[in-house]
Amino acid sequence: MKVKFAGLWIRFLASILDLILWSIFFFPTTYIVKGTWVMTMQDHLWGIFDPMCGIFLAVIFLYLILLEAFLGGTIGKLLLGLRVTNDEFGKITIEQSIMRNACRLVDGLPFLNLIGIFSIVISKEKQRIGDKIAKTYVVYKNTI
Repeated sequence: MKVKFAGLWIRFLASILDLILWSIFFFPTTYIVKGTWVMTMQDHLWGIFDPMCGIFLAVIFLYLILLEAFLGGTIGKLLLGLRVTNDEFGKITIEQSIMRNACRLVDGLPFLNLIGIFSIVISKEKQRIGDKIAKTYVVYKNTI
């Protein structure tokens, strides 16, 4: 069986599923803590940033890092039959997961993940910068 690399749209859909999952947690938490479902600039403790936003970002990065390292993918990826693999198409290490997810800061530039999108589109293996640096791939699980 030939390995099939996951392209842009299926990865985008997996991200949307993860976003829905996070929203189920984050919106009610924001409402309980701040009394509003969606925070405006006036709701932020420090103008454009709030400690709760920092906690949410940390939760998101931990979710990405831990699920990809220990389960092979986020819930969105797993629901769509995708898996994050190493260069031998096996389980990635926690270090690889940290590296590929830390690189989201680069892939996200200049905005709306344009570098990551461009990288996936032009890469034969459909890798974003974080995947290339961490030597990881997102593949369809039933092809490995």
